Amino acid sequence: MVLRGQYMLGRVFAPDAAPEHFSTRGGGLLGIRPGSFIHAFRELAQAKAGIGRTCLRLGLGIF
Repeated sequence: MVLRGQYMLGRVFAPDAAPEHFSTRGGGLLGIRPGSFIHAFRELAQAKAGIGRTCLRLGLGIF
């Protein structure tokens, strides 16, 4: 949100404009709290494991 905030807001709300004051009044800045980062990282790590199992089950040797 801090480094690429405007770019990401544009992507998330496209094709509409992002709501005015989304970062402060809409809770957008809550996404950069340390706990949010840690939970997002855990979800990504778990997703990779799940994708690997799914690929194996489907006979795709990608992971």
